[in-house]
Amino acid sequence: MFTTTRITIAAALLAASSGLTAQVPFKGLLHEAEGNAQLSISNGFLQVANIGSSGLDGVCIDLGASQSHTVVFDVQGASRGSQMEITTRGTLNGVPDQDIWTITSVNQGSTNGIILDTSIVDAGQLRVEAFLDGEPQGQVVWAPVPIFPPIIIIEIPDEGCWVNPFDPQIPDDIFGDMATGPECWATFRLPNPGPVTLTNGPTVIADEIVLASSQQANSVDALSQTVMRGSGITSFRLADEMLGMFGNPHRAEGNAMILGDAGTLTVQNIGSSGLDGVCIDLDSVPGGFMAELEPIGMGQPGRCVRLDAFGDVAGMRDVNLGTSSLERTGFGLELSADYSALGAAQARIDVFEAGVFSGSVVVPAGGLLGTVLPGPNGPGGIDGCGKRPPEPPCFIWQWDRPVVLAPTFGPVLQGDEFRVLAVGASVANVLNLNGFCIRAKNLPGMTINDEVELEVPKPFTDLGCSLAGTFGPPSLVGIGPMEQGTNNVLDLSGANPSSLAVLFVSLTESAAPFKGGTLKTLPIVLQLNLGTNPAGNIGLPFILPPIVPDGLDLFFQYAIADPGAPQGVAISNGLQARVH
Repeated sequence: MFTTTRITIAAALLAASSGLTAQVPFKGLLHEAEGNAQLSISNGFLQVANIGSSGLDGVCIDLGASQSHTVVFDVQGASRGSQMEITTRGTLNGVPDQDIWTITSVNQGSTNGIILDTSIVDAGQLRVEAFLDGEPQGQVVWAPVPIFPPIIIIEIPDEGCWVNPFDPQIPDDIFGDMATGPECWATFRLPNPGPVTLTNGPTVIADEIVLASSQQANSVDALSQTVMRGSGITSFRLADEMLGMFGNPHRAEGNAMILGDAGTLTVQNIGSSGLDGVCIDLDSVPGGFMAELEPIGMGQPGRCVRLDAFGDVAGMRDVNLGTSSLERTGFGLELSADYSALGAAQARIDVFEAGVFSGSVVVPAGGLLGTVLPGPNGPGGIDGCGKRPPEPPCFIWQWDRPVVLAPTFGPVLQGDEFRVLAVGASVANVLNLNGFCIRAKNLPGMTINDEVELEVPKPFTDLGCSLAGTFGPPSLVGIGPMEQGTNNVLDLSGANPSSLAVLFVSLTESAAPFKGGTLKTLPIVLQLNLGTNPAGNIGLPFILPPIVPDGLDLFFQYAIADPGAPQGVAISNGLQARVH
């Protein structure tokens, strides 16, 4: 039985042979036998057999230069005194492939003892935390770290079988912060909740143990290898692995091989099946996600890049949020999208150039949306892709130069960013993004240079510049998501009761003097003559039309007849609304 991980287990093998070999690719990473161990692949597992009593037999996993590595494994033939030793190697004080720290799990019969050795990094502090369903249950901190490392006792759920997703990490948001000192950590997740005894601390029920070292005298820049060795066992097997870069776990897909490399993630061994690539675990990102790519040229026939995304929908996790692809065929570079999983029969393509909206077109979804043609500076390369989960769900394609889109229906558009949105999706309440996959075919490889989480859209922004009247400055706020087809409200309060109120609307923000105050909505494209109620309020509901493009800004401001204002007119604050 294996602990459930956040991403579905999937093999990524260069060779499906089950024969014995000294070096084996598995889950997109290269594995080499240590000592007298023998490696083989069987039923989707990497079997590490012929484990003797020397403590030198096992497997070494190549990580390149990565932030973290997750491996799920279990042990066969364990008995009292059996051990599993996991050593993390990396760049230590600028020298590559050095031992960083070692975790040893010792079978004590009905329990396991876990020992963490941080002597190589010379840690000034060691912290051990126990969690249950993500909630902290107990913590012990050693500062300074004792000469003899503390032991954490874990009850073995099934005697003779250890199941450990092990995840050593150098978090990019902590490592290098000299105010607190560099920090590394490792996580053990248990197959079932059980008693965990922290040395000099409590015994708690937990399903996860985090061991973190900090205040290290020696600096760690990257992880390069995970070495797993056993003694007193017959064998152990690996079930799943993920490589961490940019703060996210990555799983190889199909036959692809992945590797951390100088702050980038390379994806190699991409064949013609269309199944090879990488999936990224995003763990409920609310605003969206972008992967920045080394430009991918799409000029060669048969080349294809496909995006898939999964998210939280109506309380369910990992729901299919559609797919979009670019493929070079005999008819050109074809852009496609399929939102049938969300019940959307149409897609809207919003085109931007240098961040400025160029135009929009609505076309039938479920297949070809249009053809991408060279722009004024020649054919472009794909240098970014991503996804926004809020309604309507949207795939994003970015180019290293402007290109031309000839849609299947509508005007030709030019830009360096395409946003492909689902129109009329029947599946509602798309909340977060959990996973994003980039698959390809007939490419020499792909390189991800960076990954960023997009901010949650802020539909309304207060621009200030109100002018007080009899009851003080009137306040204008916006309520609603400002998404196409949604209900929104402009709410004015604190104005002179039962008075004329003029709403000014503009597509740009430009300040100018007005009635002793400042008007932010110039030039005015729409003017509505309204009136406040006896309480001095106006609630103005409106439905944002589905054809309004993403990124469009609208600016609102009220002027209200008020004898208490300097020139007889009070002015609300300006309000910016951005369509998402």
